[in-house]
Amino acid sequence: MNKIPIKKISLASFAFMVTNFSNILKISLIPFLISIPFIFIVIPDFIEILTTGKFDNIQVKVSTIVYILLFIYAYVYLSISIYRLTVLGPSSVNWLNPVIGLKKIALFLLLAMIIGVLNFIPVIMGVGYLQLLVYFIIIPIVINYIHIAIDKPIRYNLSLPFYNHVNLFILQAFLPALIGMSFVYIIDLFDYGYLLALLVQIVVTCWTLINLGLCYKVMNASN
Repeated sequence: MNKIPIKKISLASFAFMVTNFSNILKISLIPFLISIPFIFIVIPDFIEILTTGKFDNIQVKVSTIVYILLFIYAYVYLSISIYRLTVLGPSSVNWLNPVIGLKKIALFLLLAMIIGVLNFIPVIMGVGYLQLLVYFIIIPIVINYIHIAIDKPIRYNLSLPFYNHVNLFILQAFLPALIGMSFVYIIDLFDYGYLLALLVQIVVTCWTLINLGLCYKVMNASN
């Protein structure tokens, strides 16, 4: 198995975003459109509740649930499309067909739930500071996101050489969190607004998806 080079993967992920900008824009169009209600209605309402502290008599509308479900579908579709674009190339995605199989959606969400529950265990036990340690331990299973996207069997017993294990954790958890928090802090400091912070988070998320695909390609490359 080839080693994952942090610097090269980081730079290559940004380069991939630039050289494949038109393809990424195309496959992002429909997910963005169906996420508009969530972005411009649900999130501002949620922020208002948090800032005002009005937690009494919160009523969740049916439309809010629909907007959340649409956003989840959009995120799953976009993630799978970017993984396929990164690993298999532009011919593997069709931006005019935003339909993905129910099995893929179910497997993707199941994997996300497993990772989320495992990460939440330290919080339940009152040792939330151990979340990063737990995520570090389970980080190899995120490769299954790629397996789901490219129609390969899921493997929950994945193990990586220690060097790749550490570097995958840095690329998938540490660097995205560091970059995202740094930009959000700067945006808040200069009061640039919620939409710019959201844009930064979208770019960081896209970069994180691409770097996982590139890590997978590097580890499985014959040369």
